[in-house]
Amino acid sequence: MTSDGNPAGLDGRADGAEHTVSDAEFGLRKILLARGEEIGRLRALLAESESERRRLADEILRDPRTGYYGASVFAKHLSEAIMFARDLGGSGFVVAAELAGIDSISNSFGAASAEDAVARAASFLRGFFPGDSLAFRLGPVRFAWTLLGSDAGAAAGIANRARLGLFEADIFEAKVTGAFAMLDLSEFVSLRGSPADAAADAAERVVELLAAARASGGERVESGVETLEEIGGLPLACVVEPDSWHAAALVERLRANGWEVERFADGETAWESILRMKPDVVISELDVPRLDGFALRRAMRSDSGLHDVPYVLVADIKNDSAIREAASLGILWYFKKPYHMAELEGVVSALAEGIRRLS
Repeated sequence: MTSDGNPAGLDGRADGAEHTVSDAEFGLRKILLARGEEIGRLRALLAESESERRRLADEILRDPRTGYYGASVFAKHLSEAIMFARDLGGSGFVVAAELAGIDSISNSFGAASAEDAVARAASFLRGFFPGDSLAFRLGPVRFAWTLLGSDAGAAAGIANRARLGLFEADIFEAKVTGAFAMLDLSEFVSLRGSPADAAADAAERVVELLAAARASGGERVESGVETLEEIGGLPLACVVEPDSWHAAALVERLRANGWEVERFADGETAWESILRMKPDVVISELDVPRLDGFALRRAMRSDSGLHDVPYVLVADIKNDSAIREAASLGILWYFKKPYHMAELEGVVSALAEGIRRLS
């Protein structure tokens, strides 16, 4: 027992040999503690340095104007995706696009404006893809996005929305459109050779599909052996509604019921798009600027490819004159606002079921 009442040896201050041993242990522990703290600081600095190195390396791999990865990263990512599909049975798709109209901007406004338009197009198209998909710039006007774990219908829907969205976009000095293609990576899983060889074949196939898409004038998404329609993508509904609140509510319900939806605020824009898109159903407000609901229906009936497309009319009025006009145009569904959404959902659900049976 020491003079302060502590048991000898426990605080490193007892007399004799125990005093000497305890002081040595105490000093050693202080040294080890200090070194441990220093090692911890060094490890933290190393981790921070490694994180910064990876960030800088990632920046080097990205195109500075678009933020997209380059072609070398695309090849490596395809190889990893194919390996994943081989080992774990995962699914994956590549959506690719080649812009058209950039040359016109370059000729009229200069190379800087053209490159700026490419960057805007890349940013615009990125918004159509999930946050976990990777984006790549494969050439001056060529891009690709990967959709791992996606099914064919969802990938086709994303590709078609991006294609139509770019066509309708009013963010460029001149008209910019794109040729779009979609590739199912499962086609390359069973090929002999390394994943890198299969990835090279897949990248070459993307180029071929884009060439076919250009040849078709960008009228559809080229998707390997099958067309978008043969893949069995979601049925397409065109909603023509100038009121943003009503449009948002209707679009939300249609998508919840398994529809791909494109919305338009005026009749002329809708008509131009309907001619290209050949939707499965059109839902239109009667009072629409530039081309009202009746005029739009007349235009569709004059086109052999659109004559029989189901047409649903919604309106603030539903008087005898309007009912007769609707009947003369073969409009079977006429809803007066405010209508019960469940009733309209019942109509479109029945139409969707009919489409599924025919496909």
